[in-house]
Amino acid sequence: GKTLAYLVPILQHLLDESNNTNNSANSAQNSVIEALILLPTRELALQVVKECDKLTSSSASSSNNNNNKLCGIFVGGLAEHKQRRVLTKQRPPIVIGTPGRLWKLMSNG
Repeated sequence: GKTLAYLVPILQHLLDESNNTNNSANSAQNSVIEALILLPTRELALQVVKECDKLTSSSASSSNNNNNKLCGIFVGGLAEHKQRRVLTKQRPPIVIGTPGRLWKLMSNG
């Protein structure tokens, strides 16, 4: 319930933005982070990204490209180099993470 309280407005904003821009502006906009969800624990971040993936699964599956997920997770316990690649190459508009991992990713470029 609480997770949906902030995920739904974020997803609605992204949907509104994609409907209000043309394709060229939308592709340029995909290179920026639209929302940052900062959570205190890895477990909570994993729960939130799971809910985000559930809410966006129909739009992700319609594009036939699993690499263009709307939500990216950045927490300790997962490979840092893979998370860095997701952040730089896939550029998810919604970043979900813990303070420690996000600080490490920002500090190391």
